Amino acid sequence: DNRVYFKHEKERINQMWQSDIMEACYLKDSEGNGRMVYLIGFIDDRSRRILHCQFYFDATLTRLEDCLQKAVIKFGAPNSLYVDNGKVYISEQFKIICAKLGITLKYATAYHPAGKGKIEVFWKFVQSSFLPEVRKNKVSNIIQLNDLFQAWLKYEYHEKFHTSINSTPVERWKKSLSEGAKLRYFSPVQLDEIFMHCCERTVTKYGVISFEGNTYEVDGALVGKKIEVHYNPFHLEVLHIYFDSKYYG
Repeated sequence: DNRVYFKHEKERINQMWQSDIMEACYLKDSEGNGRMVYLIGFIDDRSRRILHCQFYFDATLTRLEDCLQKAVIKFGAPNSLYVDNGKVYISEQFKIICAKLGITLKYATAYHPAGKGKIEVFWKFVQSSFLPEVRKNKVSNIIQLNDLFQAWLKYEYHEKFHTSINSTPVERWKKSLSEGAKLRYFSPVQLDEIFMHCCERTVTKYGVISFEGNTYEVDGALVGKKIEVHYNPFHLEVLHIYFDSKYYG
């Protein structure tokens, strides 16, 4: 039965993304200092659609996580993610986040970057098409840079015909969905929990802990105890405290 065969074929379509980090250009920060700007991105392997791509003043793990979270909010989580062996990609924290999202990490063979060819081609296009416009228009800050980049993505990349896929990335993405690619979305509460960081601290005799230069008061019953601290690295005004798998607020 052709209908049964087609149904099975649809179920076999798995989403794989690629991710990479590119040194882009120098730009002045809020204090007027010239700094290197990095472009972090996630691209769909099948359609070449950019799931999320953003300029940052550094290429730390928290920036990579921010970029991934924004991609997952918009398009759900893929089945697998193909990356290189860069420090942020092999970090335990990133592996834990991907595991919670149900993403299988696949690493490129060292010194053989051909497997990441699709995002490398995209980087070359950014360098030849977008960055010259940035230099010509003298972009003054990173917010303006990212705003211009999103407009460029829409009109100069996503809606342009790509000979390699014989369609636009948006059309190819929609075709993948119609053929059975599944989008796995998460609620805001789930994502907050998935992207939490975790570390250990010992509560002082005064019932406080020190963390990232700040002091936090915790339950007096935990004095002298080694506790788990769960936190959002972008919102350190709130920490979540656990001891022996019990939540202490």
